Amino acid sequence: MMWFSLLAIFFLSIISIILYASNKKNSTKNSIYLKELESFENIVNHTNDSLFVIEIVNGKLLHINNSAAAFLGYTTDELKAKTYFDLLPKEYLNKSAETIADVWENKGMVFKDIPFKHKNGEIIPVECSAKIGSFDDNPAIVIYARDMRERL
Repeated sequence: MMWFSLLAIFFLSIISIILYASNKKNSTKNSIYLKELESFENIVNHTNDSLFVIEIVNGKLLHINNSAAAFLGYTTDELKAKTYFDLLPKEYLNKSAETIADVWENKGMVFKDIPFKHKNGEIIPVECSAKIGSFDDNPAIVIYARDMRERL
């Protein structure tokens, strides 16, 4: 009986060591993934172009970068509370819905016929590159928008 108890303690000790090593390895992997995610977020936030990740069903802004907020005159929190359609001049809403449908059908496209509206009301011509993607496992449209005012 004593051998059985010692053997059980021995196996439990080995299992504990294996679990500890496994958790430490996973913790290291998680730390690496978090650093990579922070680096990626840093890159996205330091691009000149505005980034909008848009929920296809209702136009909700799922993700934006700092350039998008600065470009349109909003804070990131203000912008996250808006939809893609809130950022467009009213007369372009039908055209934008058609364009979103075209982006979906073609799995992406470049367009420049739909301007954005700045918080102060200024209409800003943009060139947009849109692709179908996913965000939190949901279909989304990823749009990079470039200010065209200087070019025009």
